[in-house]
This record gives sequence, structure tokens and C-alpha cells, in this order.
Amino acid sequence: MDSCVTAAIAKAEGYELALLHADYGQRTQAREKQAYRDIADFYGVPEHRRLIIGFDTLKAIGGSALTDASIALPEGDPERAGVPVSYVPFRNAHLLATCVSWAEVLGARAIFVGFVEEDSSGYPDCREAFLKSFEQTANLGTKPETQLAFHAPLIHLRKAEIVRKGRELGAPLHLSWSCYQGETEACGHCDSCHLRLRGFKEAGFTDPIPYAFIPEPKTGTAKAQPRAGYGPVRGAASGVALSGGGGRPGRLSRARRAIRDFCGFNFSCLDPHARLKTRTSSSTRASSPVPRKQRMASSGEQTMGSPRTLKEVFRRMGTPVRWPCRVSKSQ
Repeated sequence: MDSCVTAAIAKAEGYELALLHADYGQRTQAREKQAYRDIADFYGVPEHRRLIIGFDTLKAIGGSALTDASIALPEGDPERAGVPVSYVPFRNAHLLATCVSWAEVLGARAIFVGFVEEDSSGYPDCREAFLKSFEQTANLGTKPETQLAFHAPLIHLRKAEIVRKGRELGAPLHLSWSCYQGETEACGHCDSCHLRLRGFKEAGFTDPIPYAFIPEPKTGTAKAQPRAGYGPVRGAASGVALSGGGGRPGRLSRARRAIRDFCGFNFSCLDPHARLKTRTSSSTRASSPVPRKQRMASSGEQTMGSPRTLKEVFRRMGTPVRWPCRVSKSQ
């Protein structure tokens, strides 16, 4: 679905589409390939601008529940911490490298990818920092006249926002496929199905693809509200990314979700200078243990809040996260 909406965005921005699909031994390889062909037909992409590539080596390497049948796919849980077993080791680097090769032959100037970091399973090769690094590598390793810009228009969107964007652009969401293990019907159990179903529900629409099972909403998990002593964040959006002292991508993704649900804002759009507004007394605020100069380094990377602000939020919510968390401006 993410790739489908990304193609719709590229089309709407005036780009001529050339679509690439990868077979890497995934469980739903045949169904995903059919979705690719259907979407390419929908947008009228000619055969010479379609490319299906095979990465048999990724299946041979294994290490993922998507390519190794002996590794069971667990019941979906979008809030699970850590990198999930469905992660295919460094898969997106293989895909991007092939895209760069083909783009250079075509004389293309842009590569669009459906990476989603904010509301995803926590794959490390779907992060904005990784994509920016790869863009720099690609332009260093190609001909001087090859100047490629990498676009990930969904990188900081939640699934519900992606669904709304797709419907707004008339993307053929009914032709897309997201399930990790079902080919006739989506299983409704895997992480991808959970994320997709939640996205459609939050967007207020019905998912048009068939499901063998529809998970019941979790009970007793109402969205957390700000507690006494904490108010909204003050500060304009400036496009930033979260990083932290060695924490795993899944843990940091969980941290973003915890902040969003607790405080009512999207961490990826938080201004690095913004702070939680507390309702403590002036004497308490004046005695903050972390000096302002220590919180805001001149290197462009600032420590986000003192342990008496965000860290206290995490402590109350029981969310494990390494400190200090840092927020760095996107370039």
C-alpha cells in the first residue's frame, strides 16, 4: 500500500513512472508480483518501464520469517519493541542499489520509495537517516552527470494519513497487497495486516481487500491522555528525526508512539527547541538540574528535555528508553 500511494504521489507531481518490483523469496511473492502488475496497468506504465528483479541470495541468506519458513511469524503487535523477525537483513540496500543502476540507464533524476518510519514495524533500513546516507553514496558512485534525488514522501506519516492521501489522489488501494503470509485473503494476523487495518479504521474507511480474519480492537487500551503536570508542547514543526544512545530502532519507534499518545503530538514534527510545558511552581522550575547550555549543544544536536520532563513521562508510562534521547534537525 505504501508503494502504491508513493507511485500516486510521484505521478501527481508530474513524474513519468518507471516501476520496479523485487522477488526475494518472500512468502507472498506471487501475490505481490500480481499487485505490482495490476498497479502498473492502472497507471498505464509501458513494459519497457517495468522491471522485475530477483534476489535469490536474500532467501539463501535467510534470517527472516519472510524468507525462511522455519521461522514463525508471530501474532501482529504494532507496539512490540525491537526489530521484528519479519525484517529481511539489509534488504532495502539491495533494492536501492538496483534502483540506482536502472535510474542511471534511464537517465532518471528521482527515485521514490515507500519508506515509513513513524508508524511501521521498526525496520532499520526504512529510516530517513539511512535513506539520506544512501542518496549521498549513490551520487558519489555514479557518473558526474547522474544527479539523483531520493524521495520518501510517506516517511513521517501514520498509516491513517497514508490511507487518506491515497484516497485523495485516487490511488488504487484495492489493488495493493500488504499481508506477509496470505495470498488469496490477507491473514489479518501479521504486523503488516494490523498496521494496515488500523490505518483504514483511523482514517474512517473500510479496507477494500479481503481478509480471512479481522482482529478485534484491544480492550482497555484507550489512548492515554496528558496527566497532571504536563501540557502540550510549544514549538513549530521543523522536520526532525529521533536518535538516541544506542537504542534499537524498534525501541525508539515505541518511544515516539509513547510521546505521541501521552502528550498528543508527533515527535517527528517536533521543533528541537520545544519543551514540555509543566505546571510546577516557579521555584521548582528555577531549580532544574540541567543547565540550558548543557541541553542545547552548538553542534546542531540538542538534548531533548531534562530528566524531569520527557524522562518522567516515560517513567510513568513504563516505557523503556535509553537516555539521553536526542533530536537532530533534518538537513
